[in-house]
Amino acid sequence: MPVVIPPVNSSMEFVETVGRLYFSRKDNKDLAEKKINHFYDFILTNYYVKPDETDRKFRQQFAEKLTLPIKTVDQLFDSVQHIRTQNGISDEELMSFIKLIDDVQYKK
Repeated sequence: MPVVIPPVNSSMEFVETVGRLYFSRKDNKDLAEKKINHFYDFILTNYYVKPDETDRKFRQQFAEKLTLPIKTVDQLFDSVQHIRTQNGISDEELMSFIKLIDDVQYKK
């Protein structure tokens, strides 16, 4: 009987490769936009609400669903609005934004 080798999970290698590509391109705004889109898809898929960062009612409902302070949700969506109005963002802004999304998404 032949030995079957299970497939290798190369997801982390893929993520590292894509990360290096974006790092080398220094297109922080584009990376932030992709993170926003991924986060909005997460909201729609898991909470069945269409994200609207400008809608106060949405922000309140989202904060309640995630049992987060409204201040945290406001900070996140204010950051989204800020990023969308900029031509580019710094490494520090990108890292801070990603941490904010991750903290909300994974409720750290």
